Amino acid sequence: MQVAPGAVSVEGMGCINRFPHSTTTPQHDADNTCTNNDPEMAANAELLDLANLNPENDQVLLEATLVDNLYVEATPVNSVAGGSEHTVGSQKHKNMEELELTDIVKSGKAVRQLVLVLALLLCLGLAIVVPLVLVGTTAGDGDNIDSSVEQTATVPPTRRPPFHKILHPYVLEEIKRDPYSTEALANEWMQDDPNLETYSEDRLLQRFTLACFWYATNRENTWKRTDQWMSHSVSECDWYTVHPNKTICDENNVFRILNLTGNALKGTIPEALNLYGQVVVSDVSHNKLAGTIPSISERSKVFEVMDYSYNDFEGHFSVDFGISQISLRIFKIQHNRFGGTIPIEVAFMPNLTHVDATGNQFQGRLPDFFGVVEELEVIRMGGNLLGGTLSHTIGELSNLRELDLSGTSLSGALPVQLEQLPHLEVLNVANTSITGSIPQGLCDKKEAGHLTLGCGDGDTVQCC
Repeated sequence: MQVAPGAVSVEGMGCINRFPHSTTTPQHDADNTCTNNDPEMAANAELLDLANLNPENDQVLLEATLVDNLYVEATPVNSVAGGSEHTVGSQKHKNMEELELTDIVKSGKAVRQLVLVLALLLCLGLAIVVPLVLVGTTAGDGDNIDSSVEQTATVPPTRRPPFHKILHPYVLEEIKRDPYSTEALANEWMQDDPNLETYSEDRLLQRFTLACFWYATNRENTWKRTDQWMSHSVSECDWYTVHPNKTICDENNVFRILNLTGNALKGTIPEALNLYGQVVVSDVSHNKLAGTIPSISERSKVFEVMDYSYNDFEGHFSVDFGISQISLRIFKIQHNRFGGTIPIEVAFMPNLTHVDATGNQFQGRLPDFFGVVEELEVIRMGGNLLGGTLSHTIGELSNLRELDLSGTSLSGALPVQLEQLPHLEVLNVANTSITGSIPQGLCDKKEAGHLTLGCGDGDTVQCC
């Protein structure tokens, strides 16, 4: 089909529209309308008629979508011969536009990819930072008691008032002074107990004392066994103990036996153990405890056994006056680093039967007080810096079975009053400066096999 110059071709419509400037007679009905009676086609035809009224405008481009699903492309035609050149030029222009469009699309994709990468990096950063913040917050909110009191919080715990008015002034001051103190941490634990309001005052002090002991000796989570310790739902009478019979409370649920020997305790002995405790036996031997031990006073009068041996305690230990009613029977502090002089107040402990201070740094004279404590059965003072001579009052200890003064600087002769000790089984004065003769009565007991004598390698003491 030939198209006259200035006409507009319509493809996809099924007919040729009016061409008033055409030299060729178009094939259509007598009224010059499309044989297709489709109203959509008719509408497009009218629009095209209007466009063809100005054929001199060679740049007219009718863009499509006159009617749904129809694409109309209007191409100005100057001549039949020149149409192909214009078509080639238009095609090149179109190709360049497509290339530009492709570049734009590619640039858009690159931008979207960059944004996506940045978003992923942001999400990854949040995924790392947020858990760390949450963990730090959790560590500061409380203490993990059932395993180990974590207990290295970076955020100070919330200061709480004392859980009860019955607390000792010293404890109240410690709670106020330092939120990380043993007393403050124990106070926190007490206030977290859902059963707090159900306890008697004695029970409150008992649980608080044991909580103080826990925080004072397990700050670094060193305990070998922690079974049930610091559980709010388990009675303190069922907390772990090394004691052979496992019964650590009496019939009234009063905590009586604190036996954690060899359990890798590390830290110090809290003052609360003496202030409030009803403990009868305190055995924390063979651990890694340090510092000083609480003063033996009226408040500790219920103690019967104190075994602090084989630790790293140091300094002086003191005994308050006026403790004639104290129940202490066994006092063992051997193999520590205690120094100073042995307190003379020990002489006023009427029930004392066993004292062992071997392997410390005590100095001065051996006190002349052993005749006062008539119940003494064992005295071990070897391996100290003690000097002077042994007093004749030693002969008044009628129940004495063992006397060990080896490795000291004691000098002079042994008092003959030692012969008066009917139950003496061991006498050790090896590696001392004692001279002279062993009393004959002791030599006779040795010959009979009733006495073990330790005199060292020298010949300074006869009959050894």
